[in-house]
Amino acid sequence: VSTQSTGMSEDHKTPLVLLFKDQDSEYIKNFEQLGLSVIFVPVLEFAFVNLEILCQTLTENDLYSGLIVTSPRAMEALSRYSAILNNWKQKPLFVVGQKSLKKSPINFTTTFIGSSGGASLAKIIVECD
Repeated sequence: VSTQSTGMSEDHKTPLVLLFKDQDSEYIKNFEQLGLSVIFVPVLEFAFVNLEILCQTLTENDLYSGLIVTSPRAMEALSRYSAILNNWKQKPLFVVGQKSLKKSPINFTTTFIGSSGGASLAKIIVECD
C-alpha cells in the first residue's frame, strides 16, 4: 500500500493533504505548522491568447484614457510589451489589487487600486472621471 493511498506521509505519523494547485511555499509552511504534510497536484495549465491583438491595442494608446488590469495574469500579459507599455505611463492605471500592481513592469504616474474586486474598482473609475 502506498503512502498516498493511506493518507499518511512516508513517516506514517503525519496526515497527508492533497492540494490541487501549483506548489506554494506559503501553503507548505502553514500546513506543516498544523502538523500536516502536503502533496501538490497541478491541475491548470495557462496560456496567453490574442497577444497580437493586445500588442496592436497597446500601440494605439492615444485612443484610450487609462488602463484597467483585472488580474495578475493580465499584468503578466502586458509585461511582455513593456517597451510599448512605457507609452502608457502618463495615463492612469486601475488595478483590482496589490498582486496585479506588483507585477507591473513599469511605474505609472497615477495608480488606483481597488480593494475588493471589480465592484470597488468600478466605483474608483467612476469617481475619477
